[in-house]
Amino acid sequence: MNLKMFFSLLIMIHFMTVYSQNAQSIMQKSMDAISFEGFEMTSTLFIYDQKGNSRQRTIQTSSKQSANVTKTVSKFLAPPEVNGTSILIHDYEDKTADMWIYLPSTRKVRRIASSEKKGSFMGTEFSNGNMSKPELNDYTFKLSGTEIYEGKECFKIEIKGKSPEIAKQDGFTIQYSWVEKSSYLNQKTEYYDQKGKLLKTQTFSHYKKQPNGKYFCFSMEMKNEINGRRSVIETKSFTLGSAKKEKAFSPANFME
Repeated sequence: MNLKMFFSLLIMIHFMTVYSQNAQSIMQKSMDAISFEGFEMTSTLFIYDQKGNSRQRTIQTSSKQSANVTKTVSKFLAPPEVNGTSILIHDYEDKTADMWIYLPSTRKVRRIASSEKKGSFMGTEFSNGNMSKPELNDYTFKLSGTEIYEGKECFKIEIKGKSPEIAKQDGFTIQYSWVEKSSYLNQKTEYYDQKGKLLKTQTFSHYKKQPNGKYFCFSMEMKNEINGRRSVIETKSFTLGSAKKEKAFSPANFME
């Protein structure tokens, strides 16, 4: 290799590295824009079948940040058949989230294994993994250009798991996220299998800026592009901060 080719290669590697770092920094800013130290909210979950028929669930959620862990408890209030079902999530800064579920019918707490991350969240098109924050160090990021989505200029980010194991846990091989340039708010994410087939599309809308300067998404939808089913989470009330004590976010007490 001559000197000219060597320096050309170095320049190419440099720009590829900067490109990758920019894509990851965009996703980090996107996560930071919706990160809260604590909140309380009540949401309605709509589950639609292929014909448009729907079922509803009411969920009460509390979240609190402690050191480098964000702890979130979601409790189903209605209808009666799911009343009392609770989900606990511990999101960490440097490792995969821990998740537990409590089912009143068994009166037992069960830990959700990483192999169940791609599984359906309470019979919806959202997966268990969609309920927790992604660990950015598990993925590679590439800026695939910019596109206009719903009138907003967005970065289009390609995201891939760093290993086949991560893709297997997620239930998809590659995803693309459309992140608005001006606000860094994620507008849409598409999930694909290893053959490039579109599996699901997630959309986010009705962001509202909160007193702390962060944004909260009051409506998000997950559509299954294979079977036509979709699920929507509409948040009815949202307040900053949580009055719950620390023990309410522990696996031994979150079902109370």
